[in-house]
Amino acid sequence: MITADFHTHSHFSSDSSESLENMISHAKENHINTLCITDHLDLDYPVDENGHDFQLDLVSYTKTITNLKQNNQDIEIHYGIELGLQPHVVKENLAVTDKYPFDFVIGSVHLVNNRDPYFPEAFKGMTDQEAYRLYFENTLENVKAFHGFDSLGHLDYIVRYGRTKAQNYRLSDYQDIIDEILKELISNDKALEVNS
Repeated sequence: MITADFHTHSHFSSDSSESLENMISHAKENHINTLCITDHLDLDYPVDENGHDFQLDLVSYTKTITNLKQNNQDIEIHYGIELGLQPHVVKENLAVTDKYPFDFVIGSVHLVNNRDPYFPEAFKGMTDQEAYRLYFENTLENVKAFHGFDSLGHLDYIVRYGRTKAQNYRLSDYQDIIDEILKELISNDKALEVNS
């Protein structure tokens, strides 16, 4: 039985409309004892075709979660964030993690060359294998550049959106680069999220 969830998004994230109150209520109904709210902040994310920009009102977010923690003593609520990793926003991401007292920070790669794999045209002209390798190479670059997170989010994010998804995806094809990612995480005492 799952008793904790450390990757959740509310209406504070561009891609969710769920209220925090509903999330907490559903967590209690499903016997989740520990809930970490990890809304998106993806600095320099290009506004996408759905109008998502993945910015986060950190002042309001922080105040809301603080109040919810005080008013829901029957569930353990943690104050978290999912930061979008890009090499050129390392200083800005560090400023965020230095300023706000997060309990848990997920570091995730949502953009490669300023394109989100979620959109089919992101890797137009590339095979899935080429796109997957590029994504993993970018992930390695990011985890080497930024250490201000606790867990690397959804390592296989790219595979969700490939034309063939996981049909032709084999770990052995990317073992060299994935091993380097894992070594980097281990050497910096970072967790690897299981989110598939």
